[in-house]
Amino acid sequence: EEAMSDAIETVRGIITGTPAITAIIGTRVSATVQSQDTLKPSVILSLEQSPVENMSGAPTLYSNTVTAVAVSEISSTEAAQIADLIRDAVAAAGHAFLSKSEAFDPDVTPPLYVATAQFQVWTNT
Repeated sequence: EEAMSDAIETVRGIITGTPAITAIIGTRVSATVQSQDTLKPSVILSLEQSPVENMSGAPTLYSNTVTAVAVSEISSTEAAQIADLIRDAVAAAGHAFLSKSEAFDPDVTPPLYVATAQFQVWTNT
């Protein structure tokens, strides 16, 4: 679990330390779950973790896929802009960019626009 929080905190630190991103979202970056009352735009981070097995037994290296979900109530353009800024900042910090996607949920009020960016972040135990 410590490695899990390390990967999330690494990406959260990059996001909150990038002025171009915080100019849009402030410090509204949540891990895994975000209250519906959270002001938008905002970012939600999630994690999928895989231990890397080694010959000595217990894993000491973890491959983490961190997904940053940019949420906007204004437009898909705003969500995509935030995701692009996150992609650029996290990649510039040396983490591999994996993919980006966009979606729209018209069934909630107000409608939500989301764009995701995924990265590989390596951590130790």
